[in-house]
Amino acid sequence: MDSVAAEAEGMDKLKGEAAAARDAYARTQFLLEARQTRLLAELQSIYPLQLLPNREWAIRGLELPREMLSKDDEHVSSALGYTAHLVLMLSKYLGVPLRYQILFYSSRSAIRDEVRDGANASNNTYYLFRRGVERERFESAVLMLQKNCDQLLAARGVPYAPELSMLANLQNLFVHEMDPRVV
Repeated sequence: MDSVAAEAEGMDKLKGEAAAARDAYARTQFLLEARQTRLLAELQSIYPLQLLPNREWAIRGLELPREMLSKDDEHVSSALGYTAHLVLMLSKYLGVPLRYQILFYSSRSAIRDEVRDGANASNNTYYLFRRGVERERFESAVLMLQKNCDQLLAARGVPYAPELSMLANLQNLFVHEMDPRVV
């Protein structure tokens, strides 16, 4: 009987330790989510996204048109640089690894695809600006940035809307992450 009582006492002790560990985990998870929300709010203030009257989206006041050839290169490359940095920081703050590596250099940012092009470093970098870059490689860079954006949304359970622009989808991610009423 003593061994049964000892085992019961040991089980009670383990149950108490497990409950304490669950409580500590829940508290840590709550603090992590609160910190992520604060960081996202700061990111949103640094990189405000807004819908313009012409139904295009802007980041930090710079329109990122769907048809990127319609604006001058400096305008588009600056908006893409802001967007690349926003996606990079979102991935870090939310703990979501990205498929394509973002190389942030402001308006001279780039995307690296190490899987498709392997170790051939001269061929695996795609620039997010048009000047001096082949059109197909620029368009590939924009597509890779879009895929990174889609990956962030999928990882956080936000439905991707292909009919929306990249910035509109990022705005949906902000709303989803920062509004507790959104499920």
